[in-house]
Amino acid sequence: MFEEKIVKASKEKIAKLYGAAMIAEKKPDTGITVNKKSAYYIIRDCARITIKYIPLFLYGKMKNPIAELKGAFTDKEIRDFVKQADDSMSSKQLLNLILVDINVKIPTADKSSVVKFDDDAEYDPYSEYGMDEPPTPSAPAQDDYNKWKDASNILIEAFKK
Repeated sequence: MFEEKIVKASKEKIAKLYGAAMIAEKKPDTGITVNKKSAYYIIRDCARITIKYIPLFLYGKMKNPIAELKGAFTDKEIRDFVKQADDSMSSKQLLNLILVDINVKIPTADKSSVVKFDDDAEYDPYSEYGMDEPPTPSAPAQDDYNKWKDASNILIEAFKK
């Protein structure tokens, strides 16, 4: 699994928490006596959050994560991870962070469509409220869209040996 490889590659002591969280998620009362039923669920839920977010935290703690993780992932693991990011918020956040580190820019609206305010004393910003229709952002260039469209290929290229 993609996230587990990030955990294994980490040199942070807190990475060891991942394994303990895996156990606690399945059996929250491992090694302890739970006196209140709610404590059982608190331990389980904390373990679930740890499992989901410790890879993001550990990735963020790496000085040069792209270089440190070169060759760590198979193409299938990357494709599975990108697909998983469609349904998992924590995976999507990790994917977005990785793409930022790779320096892939998400296509944005044309800056010319943004309303700008001048320092000119005669400019009346309240007159903008009388506009019939708000400015419409233009679509991103097709080349930018194609570059962004397949995050799997971007990650495969970035992490290959």
